[in-house]
Amino acid sequence: MNENQTHPNIRNCRTKEKQIAFWAITPKGTCLADSLRGKIDQISLFVPKMQQNFFSDVVVFDSFRIKLNQVFHEFDGHVFFMATGIVVRMISCLIRHKTVDPAVVVMDEGGNHCISLLSGHIGGANALAQKLAFLSGANPVITTATDVNHMLAIDVLASENGMFIENSDAIKRINTCFLQRKTVWIYDPYCFLTNDLKQHVTLNVNSVQEGLLHVDEQGNLMPGIIVDDRTGDMNDAVLILRPATLTVGLGCNRHTKASEILDLFKTILKQEQLAITSVFQLASIDLKSNEPGMREASRKLNIPLHFYDSDTLKAVKNIQNPSEIVRQHIGVNSVCEAAAILSASQGKLIIPKQKNKNVTLAVARISCISSGSAPGI
Repeated sequence: MNENQTHPNIRNCRTKEKQIAFWAITPKGTCLADSLRGKIDQISLFVPKMQQNFFSDVVVFDSFRIKLNQVFHEFDGHVFFMATGIVVRMISCLIRHKTVDPAVVVMDEGGNHCISLLSGHIGGANALAQKLAFLSGANPVITTATDVNHMLAIDVLASENGMFIENSDAIKRINTCFLQRKTVWIYDPYCFLTNDLKQHVTLNVNSVQEGLLHVDEQGNLMPGIIVDDRTGDMNDAVLILRPATLTVGLGCNRHTKASEILDLFKTILKQEQLAITSVFQLASIDLKSNEPGMREASRKLNIPLHFYDSDTLKAVKNIQNPSEIVRQHIGVNSVCEAAAILSASQGKLIIPKQKNKNVTLAVARISCISSGSAPGI
């Protein structure tokens, strides 16, 4: 992922509650969907207009195809209570990539089978199908190789741990190694996944370069996994996972444009070799909550923006660059450094205040991994 890219629209919101759409086109299918939606949170039930008088709190449509086209990528998952063939025809033109496509599950209107059809791992369709099967008594139909063979899938593990998969094409290579019980190496300096992967990974390395030196019995470079928030030159055979570890504190003058905020943000992270996809929160003082440039920058990056009041910011210790001018104007010694540390749960400030003409910025790393230093890439 280069510095000009931002987080994908769906996978970035690591803490938000998933929004699921139920779809039915027959009275029997709608009855089944209606009976299940009360057992799962955040469900929107879509039904034909002719059925709106028989069910409460539903979203009606005149055209199934048109409505689905409009909202398909607005939901984290879709459950269709109808024939699989109908669903395949309806979603075929909407599919983009497994890293961004929503989960798609199909259940026949008799409630006999619950099929994970699309985005089984990263999108969560396998888990959703199993949950619905448990609630309804249906038979879950899961066809992904790792699940069929009762093996761990690296994309599932990454998703469950809120990690961004930077190069999804490498997923298949790693999962194939797991299925074939072949060794892969892992560079995981903060031990996010190492314990979960003990039975699959027999080679832990202290640097990326060390990992790239290892070959298998045939003399081929051994596939590897990197779990880190730092960037660097890496081999295409390596799966790169970005944990949600970084927070960015921001300050700006009034009416600062989003472009100037984004320019400093991307410049500093590239310069310091930190992954944008490991940034899970932006933060500032509540006096800036109505700054359109700051909110626009948050939207363009698709990273949540949080605001703290002045009393909370004043209580933060370990400020490296207090500002008397800032204290005189808004009553606190620091905005960006204090906000970054707070957002990281009192984490370690790893980039002290940086600035351009109208923007200040600081970066912190979450406290659970900030106690020690790890080998660099």
